[in-house]
Amino acid sequence: MIDQIDIKQIRTGDNVERARDCAKKIENSGGHVLTDMCTVVPWTEILGIKTMMTTSAKTAYYAPTLNKTETDFAPLKQCLETALEG
Repeated sequence: MIDQIDIKQIRTGDNVERARDCAKKIENSGGHVLTDMCTVVPWTEILGIKTMMTTSAKTAYYAPTLNKTETDFAPLKQCLETALEG
């Protein structure tokens, strides 16, 4: 099971409302949506996050050692589908 989905916040364009809707669905299902920050920081361990899914190659590379998490590197569509499926 994925504990965290790393989604960079969309601030402009037609996808803003859609991104907010997706974020609400993910959070309502118990997931975390992190925005406006680098997810490669050690506080994720404090939150109890064991596995994260990301579209970021940087996060996928550094998170296993810096955050002590399993990391799944995938395209945005797959990340969202996984998050919304629960």
